[in-house]
Amino acid sequence: MANICRLYFLKTMKKIQLLVATMIAATCVACGPKVTLNVTNTLPTDRSGEMVEFPASEIAQLGDEFVICNEKGEEIPYQVTYDNKVIFNADVQANATSTYTVKKGKHADWKKVACGRQYPERDDDMAWENDRVAFRTYGPALQARGEKGFGFDIFLKYASEEPVLEELYGTALNPETHKKMKELREAGNKAAADSISRAISYHIDHGKGMDCFAVGPTLGCCTPALLDSMNNIVYTWCYNSYEILDNGPLRFTVKLVYGPISIDGNENVTETRLISLDKGSQLNKTVVTFDNLQKETKLAVGISLREADPEEYVMDGQKRFISYEDLTQNPVGNDGKVYPGALTLPAFEETNVVMFAEKLGTAMGHVMGVQNYKPGTAFTYYWGYGWTKSDFANQQAWTDYLTAYHTALQSPLQVSVVAEQ
Repeated sequence: MANICRLYFLKTMKKIQLLVATMIAATCVACGPKVTLNVTNTLPTDRSGEMVEFPASEIAQLGDEFVICNEKGEEIPYQVTYDNKVIFNADVQANATSTYTVKKGKHADWKKVACGRQYPERDDDMAWENDRVAFRTYGPALQARGEKGFGFDIFLKYASEEPVLEELYGTALNPETHKKMKELREAGNKAAADSISRAISYHIDHGKGMDCFAVGPTLGCCTPALLDSMNNIVYTWCYNSYEILDNGPLRFTVKLVYGPISIDGNENVTETRLISLDKGSQLNKTVVTFDNLQKETKLAVGISLREADPEEYVMDGQKRFISYEDLTQNPVGNDGKVYPGALTLPAFEETNVVMFAEKLGTAMGHVMGVQNYKPGTAFTYYWGYGWTKSDFANQQAWTDYLTAYHTALQSPLQVSVVAEQ
């Protein structure tokens, strides 16, 4: 009996010691250095899940391991970006300030929401996504085959924090499945092979999303391109090299280099696109620069217009954005409608529609926003899409989003950093 009592006493003491140690650790965190972040919204509308950022150097005193908590004391995800910024999604009511606290500690394991990679198994596609949208652009292996892939492409995606690209590519490109289809065709069973092909195709919606947006030799979804002195598009075709700079959990950033091209007597002109996509956003931010360009040249951002509805474009009256209603590659099917759109600050210098002399596949022309690009400068714009199957019932809902996004860019959430002891 005495031994049993002694064992019970020892176990009880260990529990008490563990509890005391936990309380001491918590007290040390609470009493240690911390930083308050005041995030202010000057607009008369609530801002929900909007990405904010501040220099990581402003909380250097906390070291490399820290946590960020909201006003309820709940830890929230953040990311330190390649350019040494701390970013996180903030919620701030209209004309108000929300307070966040930063303190030393080990953060939780967060789900990677904004992410991407190169897919050498699919001719070097560069593809990326967040919880709202997904995209791809074409790479050097496709270029080597002689295909004229240029514009940004769209993977439609249902709103979800779960990444879908790995599954879509993996299913569609599975070598064992393709081996099986080949065997069936060689055996004369084409119907069975076609059935499998439809089941694995990412051009068909199987509940996760799909690629049903046509690009071809056009600007596709909001791709930038220089215009020569005759206002002809000078295509740089597929990217030549890439560098992934950020890969989640909240922001994906990739640097793509295109060219060289020749334009109006300028030789060896190369283009660099710095593309970033944040959690919660329908739009990529893209910074475009050109090297070896000697004179001011027109730069267009364009969306391809399709024969199914070539006139369903929108050019904002203040030239803030362009948009289009695309009926997808299956206009009579159940793919919904897609709304590609692009905007810039303060506005495009021109917005116009240019139709092709002859149809290119199903493409009839482009709706374009145009700027005069000066050598040595950078052009920044924002582009992406809405989908009727994921929160955008019609084109008006999409253009309302673009208008609100433009307004938010003009009045970004302000972050002030206050160090405390």
